[in-house]
Amino acid sequence: MFEAGVHFGHKKQNSDARGSANFFGVKNKVVVINLEKTRAALELALSFLAKEAQKGSLMLFVGTKPQAKDKVEEVAKKLNMPFVTNRWLGGTLTNFDTIKKSVKHLDEMEAELNDAGKNETRTKKEGLMLARRIENIKYNLSGMSEVKQRPDLLVVIGAQEEENAINEALTQGIPTVAILDTDANPKKVTYPIPANDKSPKSINMILDLIGDVISAHYKPKSVAPLEDKNAETDKNKVNTSAKWDDMTSTDDIKKLRERTSAG
Repeated sequence: MFEAGVHFGHKKQNSDARGSANFFGVKNKVVVINLEKTRAALELALSFLAKEAQKGSLMLFVGTKPQAKDKVEEVAKKLNMPFVTNRWLGGTLTNFDTIKKSVKHLDEMEAELNDAGKNETRTKKEGLMLARRIENIKYNLSGMSEVKQRPDLLVVIGAQEEENAINEALTQGIPTVAILDTDANPKKVTYPIPANDKSPKSINMILDLIGDVISAHYKPKSVAPLEDKNAETDKNKVNTSAKWDDMTSTDDIKKLRERTSAG
């Protein structure tokens, strides 16, 4: 971990004091992450992921940081899991039916573009406009194109940058595993892994471990109807009318931890 630079955090003035339990100290005005805390948190998160893999859970990988997006896509594709690497669309979890409709619309447009009969009657301008619309949708949804149900959990790289994704997961009762640097609030994450999320070496090391554990334990399951999944998540939703700081300082994260206990 030390060689990968996992211990390097942000400058002290840019760090979130709510994560101070994971800080080792400050050197040259930069917060140093306690690697013992990182190791313990990583072991807990990997144990949870192994258990979820055995259940055949659907895991959505999220990482739009330039340092992370290629590795996130690589690991997710190896595991045949969905991913978001360009931009988190608001409502991806809270309004999942809309995402499903967008994916279906993308499939229909691609079929239309590849229809030889329609290509003969379509003008060149119409063809270019259709292709451009397809590319725009693919930019945001390419990693979600095979998703038929709401994910069971999120694996997030960069908790501060992907705060919207974590917030949506929390309101839906969906657990999160996240690499978070010293600038992020660990209280919003079910299984936070304090680590440098700016360094490709740090990100790659942790993602490789996550990918290996999921691959070693994964057992496919039949996909339940979306209605059943909605019914299940409704039971686990938290109070969205509360302020975020209030929500994440109460029992909501504890409830998720207990429900997904890796022990």
